[in-house]
Amino acid sequence: MAQTPEGAMKVRAAKIGVTLDAYRGMVASGMKHCYACNDWKSRSLFQKDASRFDGLCSTCGDCRRSFSRENYTPVSPDDRKPNGPAPMAGRDGDKRQARARVNAQIKNSDRPKPNDLPCSKCGHLHSPGSRRHEYHHHLGYASAHQYDVIVLCSSCHGLEHPTATKTHCINGHEFTIENTITPKEGGRACRACRREYDRRRKRPDGYWKEVNARRRKNG
Repeated sequence: MAQTPEGAMKVRAAKIGVTLDAYRGMVASGMKHCYACNDWKSRSLFQKDASRFDGLCSTCGDCRRSFSRENYTPVSPDDRKPNGPAPMAGRDGDKRQARARVNAQIKNSDRPKPNDLPCSKCGHLHSPGSRRHEYHHHLGYASAHQYDVIVLCSSCHGLEHPTATKTHCINGHEFTIENTITPKEGGRACRACRREYDRRRKRPDGYWKEVNARRRKNG
């Protein structure tokens, strides 16, 4: 049978050697008895504990902190356990895993952001509105080289991948100077495919030219 608050107060009053009425009076005045230092203190000095009848710990915060300091055993950095589970073994040829591990280093500030470094090939420096910089796995995606990367701008990075050597788009249009769109963020797009897409959507020729002009005007 669960103990009622009235029964709990009787037990505690008997343990500290006071009458039940005296115990009730102290509780009504906002005080609570600490079993560690055997003293009455304000209820605001006790941490919450939902398992107890009054919702507060049996010892005050000062006593709990003193106990923790006295019983703390320092652990050397070599003996500390790593945070989280052990990392998975590297998989040869897994591009997604290689990119994820480099991105995790950037997120944890173990590696600078690529935009903060110059391009290793052309020396381009990133600025707002210019092409972005990216990390490139120049030694491949073998598990031993997942952290071996260099910084390239998006244009140089695109030239390092096989898709950059394609002479025709997926629909068979040749990537000539007149038929190639080169966005600032890098990559290539087929101008003929863009026109065909606009025709299907009933957009006149020059639609994107006007849209981009408005975007540049509005900043």
